[in-house]
Amino acid sequence: MKGCITLCFLFIQVAGSSQLTRREIMEKKILSVERTTYNKTGTKMNTQKNYYSRYGADSLELNNNEPQFRFKQELDDKGRVSQIMRFDTRGKADETHFYEYNEDSYSIDVSSQEAGTLYFNTYNNKHDRIIEIQSPADTFYYSTNDLGKVAKISQKDAGVMKDVVVTEFDTRGFPVVMRVMDGSQYLTRLVYSDQGLPVEVKRMKLINSQEQLVLRTVYTYEFRKN
Repeated sequence: MKGCITLCFLFIQVAGSSQLTRREIMEKKILSVERTTYNKTGTKMNTQKNYYSRYGADSLELNNNEPQFRFKQELDDKGRVSQIMRFDTRGKADETHFYEYNEDSYSIDVSSQEAGTLYFNTYNNKHDRIIEIQSPADTFYYSTNDLGKVAKISQKDAGVMKDVVVTEFDTRGFPVVMRVMDGSQYLTRLVYSDQGLPVEVKRMKLINSQEQLVLRTVYTYEFRKN
């Protein structure tokens, strides 16, 4: 179906890494997040570590302890991030993030040096993502709960808004299950700490109505002291 590949990518992105939001990074003073992924037999597949600035923006990405990308940020005259450039292992700028601020929201246009705009995100003044545009035909609308956790992602289909990803929460208001609402056989289960941060994410596949593990990712954190 149209947009299936984009939707599946979005689901993996939201369930896996984007559950750590800009709001969480800034409010909880997160310096870095390390994500270690294991396959269904428990074999370690990959470790990715991301460092963030105090503005909630990427500053360094490591893949299996090797530098993958470095980021350089620029601030405007109000002390806000105005632009971030990403550099690959050769020191070549391959991506630019352009920030634009409005009265009660701001947007980030992520553009490739070769392909132009890759996606366009809009955030509210609490730093919760509210809109993601991956292409003119693929615009996604985010709804969050009071804690800023993604409750659902919707998309317009023939002028009608339909939910494409829906989250189930525990009694604390933290996500425990995320489902793609297009008949997908996959779902994601999440475990949150009492501090409100994801510590484990499991990618599951439904086979004969039984859940089977596909991937498991464990999160560890470093925090800023001030």
